Amino acid sequence: MLAHKRIAGRFNGFAQEALVLFRRLAESQPEVYWRDLATLLNNYSGIQRAQGRLKEALASATEALEILRRTLGGGHPDVATALSNCAGINRTLGYYDEAEEQYPRGARNSGRNVGREPSGICGLASQLG
Repeated sequence: MLAHKRIAGRFNGFAQEALVLFRRLAESQPEVYWRDLATLLNNYSGIQRAQGRLKEALASATEALEILRRTLGGGHPDVATALSNCAGINRTLGYYDEAEEQYPRGARNSGRNVGREPSGICGLASQLG
């Protein structure tokens, strides 16, 4: 167990260094690096969630969602996925009102693109219950 904690600690350090680097890159060339930053934040939120660091996971997932909304617009399937991620974390934290609000918005956004990516709406529907 101690080895796992050491590995997790080292990984968190690497992830935080990568976030600093990608934030700088995204500030200097947003048209090139914004999506990489959003992906990194989303992946990091999943790691934080698995480690039980739920409030940090929600902050990372929310930042990823805001980047995607700002750059892709609200109707993009990646925004739907990010909404679903935030809703899942909110649900785990017991913030049911926020989760209930985010799941349907994610499903609506995903439903706009059902012809291209049908799995998105199915995944959101399964999370609703």
